[in-house]
Amino acid sequence: MNRATLSFSFLAAALLSGCATFTVVNDPAERNAEFIEEHSQTQGIAFDRLMRWVGRTYNSAQDVVQYENRETGSLVLKGIHTVSRAGVGIPLYYTATIDLRDERARFQYNIGEPGPSATPIRGPFQGDIDKMKEFFESHTASAMRAISSTDDF
Repeated sequence: MNRATLSFSFLAAALLSGCATFTVVNDPAERNAEFIEEHSQTQGIAFDRLMRWVGRTYNSAQDVVQYENRETGSLVLKGIHTVSRAGVGIPLYYTATIDLRDERARFQYNIGEPGPSATPIRGPFQGDIDKMKEFFESHTASAMRAISSTDDF
């Protein structure tokens, strides 16, 4: 094998190994994440604290809340989170379904298609999914801190 062929083989292998991050994810199961957490509140108190958290966390809570039912402890949020892809911000839509019970909470997330952008976007890619799942972990942790916080007013 000559040097040019060997160099091309290494270059192709390097490029192809990085392509896994840039593969469009079409499997709906790969676009989901779920977290089940424990807290020390009743469903009603947890729901009130979660709604307060939504109001503080999102720019326009009225636009984000798609469904809420205090009696069943259910809340559905529609949001958008921007991930960085090669230095370009890619907005991705997501839906968060949060179900609260006494001392328990379930957070289910679904990643949608890329949102409006100045450049044509394909995806989401696997790297985007990984970044969104990291965001979901921190999102869940933030909501749980709000639910578990003490209100010493």
